[in-house]
Amino acid sequence: MKPVDKFGDRIHPSVFEILSSYGESLSNIGYSESRTKPNLFYYSPTDGISFFMDMRGTPVIDIRDDQRPLFYWNIDLEMEDWTKRRLLKEERERLAEHGVPLRLSGARLFFSFSDSGPGEEDFLNNPFGPEDGYCESCGRDFSDSGYFCSEDCEREERPDRFCGACEERVDAAETIRHHVSYFPEETVTVCRACHNKIHFSDQYPELTPPEEDIRRFYDEEQEESAGERSPPVAESGIDVPHTPDADEDKREWREIFPYVPRPAQRDGIESTLPVLESDGYVIIEGACGTGKTLMSLTAAVQQIVNGEKERLVAITPLKQQQQQFVEDLRAINQNLLEYEKLNGLALIGKKEVCPYSREGLLDFSPDNVQGKCSDLREETRDSFDESLSVAEQARSIVDDAYVGADSPDPDPDYWPGVETAGSWSRFPQNELPSVDESEVCPFYAQHYAYEKRPPFGFSSAPNHVFSGEDLVRTAVNEDYCPHSAMYALIGRAQVLIANYTHLFHDGVRGLLDDFIDENTLLIVDEAHNLEARVRNNLDQKKALSTIQKSADDLEEILNRPPIKACDLEEEVGAELTKEDLKRARMGLNTFIEEANRSISEYLGSEYGDWEQEIVDLLSSSEGRLDYLEDPDTIRDEFSLPDSEEMPLQPLGGSGQGSADEISAALDEIETKENDLTPLSALAKVADAMEKTIDAHTHHLDTAEGRTILDPYDTATANVDADTDIQSTPLGEAAIQRYQQWVEEDGHYTDDPELSTLGKFMDSWEELDTVSHTRLANVEWDWNLPDAESIEDWQVGSDEAWQSTYRASLRIMNCVPKARIQDELTEFGEVS
Repeated sequence: MKPVDKFGDRIHPSVFEILSSYGESLSNIGYSESRTKPNLFYYSPTDGISFFMDMRGTPVIDIRDDQRPLFYWNIDLEMEDWTKRRLLKEERERLAEHGVPLRLSGARLFFSFSDSGPGEEDFLNNPFGPEDGYCESCGRDFSDSGYFCSEDCEREERPDRFCGACEERVDAAETIRHHVSYFPEETVTVCRACHNKIHFSDQYPELTPPEEDIRRFYDEEQEESAGERSPPVAESGIDVPHTPDADEDKREWREIFPYVPRPAQRDGIESTLPVLESDGYVIIEGACGTGKTLMSLTAAVQQIVNGEKERLVAITPLKQQQQQFVEDLRAINQNLLEYEKLNGLALIGKKEVCPYSREGLLDFSPDNVQGKCSDLREETRDSFDESLSVAEQARSIVDDAYVGADSPDPDPDYWPGVETAGSWSRFPQNELPSVDESEVCPFYAQHYAYEKRPPFGFSSAPNHVFSGEDLVRTAVNEDYCPHSAMYALIGRAQVLIANYTHLFHDGVRGLLDDFIDENTLLIVDEAHNLEARVRNNLDQKKALSTIQKSADDLEEILNRPPIKACDLEEEVGAELTKEDLKRARMGLNTFIEEANRSISEYLGSEYGDWEQEIVDLLSSSEGRLDYLEDPDTIRDEFSLPDSEEMPLQPLGGSGQGSADEISAALDEIETKENDLTPLSALAKVADAMEKTIDAHTHHLDTAEGRTILDPYDTATANVDADTDIQSTPLGEAAIQRYQQWVEEDGHYTDDPELSTLGKFMDSWEELDTVSHTRLANVEWDWNLPDAESIEDWQVGSDEAWQSTYRASLRIMNCVPKARIQDELTEFGEVS
């Protein structure tokens, strides 16, 4: 042993003396010290089993603060869990007998040793738990998983795990303590289904106490609590018989309000409730700190608890306000009976839930997490063979990925695994598992290993409410993808606490489709910010490079034999003729030409003859190489913008509301009566190509057994099963272009660019010019690497600017009133 810790810092002699005594004891019972990692001891009693006692310290706990060796292990992953637990408990007892204390890694699934009974939630992930092959009732060694050797033992030891009515085994989260007698007081466990039958049918008369006893019991309880400003916390797990039609049994807001209400809060809640009962809308205005969040939540929760409504969505633009909703809902839940508590879930973005992104591991960052995550998820799904058990394949990925799976002496660069939100995962920090040489995500594989059902629920959250941080901590503790867990839990939640984006952004709005209906309440926090925030979400944007590459796609389709063989007036598919395709090509070329010209003219009007000035500088300057090595110095030399937004239509004066220059040029293209306009034809061609590719790839995946889809991918296309589009000339030509595209390199999109243009081009033509503005955005992007490219630069042409800038076109929704009304209508009628 050496008097230095894992990080090379010296250990005080008095501390090292304690560690040395532990090391001597470990050596006496068969442990060996690692040759390359002093103060790390390991013991392998047999193949497939290694125990470790680590006295080097960790980034979380300094060895000077806690001298107990860190105990961890590497056990054959194929070994049954009960066998692992037995081995661990035996080794713990052996260490204790020889006076060697230990501590656990404290973060993953290792709870403190507890004397709680079997089945307690802490033991679900406790490696020293009771599920070790010995019966918890009779003590018999039955050498199998589970807590009891027989159902008789389980019923004798844990009668509360069986419904007192139907006698079936009941999940702990679904149990209710039901009064069978009030005088004397006696309760029995029943499942929720039977609980309803007891109170609302004659099926179990023996479990229904006399009506006069029920009234007497609650009359006495109310008398005891009379005069209290805030009602006591409800006793957990005791059911309160109620009749939905009886007003006297409805919850009053004061019963669930967690504090003594101030006059303004009382007035706010009592003014809100009648409006909610009539399906109206309420605006609450007040200074910061007046409790607007708590007022609105209290009124909404009362409606849900009393059965008037079923769910609640609360949206806010601020992260800190999202946490306020979480804390207030937890406080309200504290005053509800166990079966009344509302399951709450805060929705946050992928960059905030991905363990790799949160910690900056494996080149993940908030800026690239969307793309990297999508790629890893796709590779993970593609690795599954649907003809085999997906869950078993996923478990294999998970097991192989665990830290130390292949080594009895794990590398400290990987151990103890990914750490975030106060939890440690057993997946490595600096490595992803691979299947057939393709990297996959172990957290996402775990999602499929559990058959897309998280191994935890709202009972794991403080007072049944998950904040974003709580969810990440709980999921990582289970080596489970937090993002997948979040969306899997949506269907089990009653309250969602979300960002404006979740309601008004097309990319994620679909996730709430099944949650929102006329029985869902909505709270909009900071509502005065709603219009500005929604406007940003509704903008449509398309890179000009994508539009330009689409011209190649369309040209390829027109030159494919299935289209060339058709006459001009002949329908080629999707109610389009060959002439429509040619008109679409003309419209696309005009669109590109006018976009280039507009951007070129704007930059020229703002920055003069800047292109020629750059050429002159680089042609005459002795420091040309210095400029080319750092092109930003060229931009600064001429005060050119790093990025700039330019309008394509008049924004004021007599021209306000006029068409943009691109649309005006498209209007000049001659069309016959009843012909599609060039942009309409282009949008229809793009949509047809998108549907063709979706149908084609769907059937390829089916044929190859690769139909594992991401259940939370709201962009998944609705594939038409009849595939008629594929058999048309347009469909055949589109598939041929797609196949050619697949064989090419350097793609910037997931599918050929033309297939992504439909909605954008349709919007460009159809949306008005008063409430919508067409804009171009340019960003500095130097593409002249050497002297030869400078000499070849076609200065003065409309396309010359593309050698120094990249551009995107944008449709900005200036007045998003209609979209806001559409979304609010989902919660009820809006006038």
